[in-house]
Amino acid sequence: MNCWVRDAIHTLPDGTSEQIESAYLRGSSILYINVPEMFSNSRLFKIVDSEGKPAKHSGKLKRGFMTVKPRPNA
Repeated sequence: MNCWVRDAIHTLPDGTSEQIESAYLRGSSILYINVPEMFSNSRLFKIVDSEGKPAKHSGKLKRGFMTVKPRPNA
């Protein structure tokens, strides 16, 4: 999943952060994306088939939309 991001914060391995105006991320280099909780109910992040029903799959990764799982509060 390649993507463009704007106004992002890049955290370096040593823990320091820097503001980035815009960047292009190649899908194979993305390890983690923190998505705000307000998007957890968004239609964009539900896996649906062509009839609009939730897709059933055999455990294999399918192309399409993402499923969002809320993070446990730490």
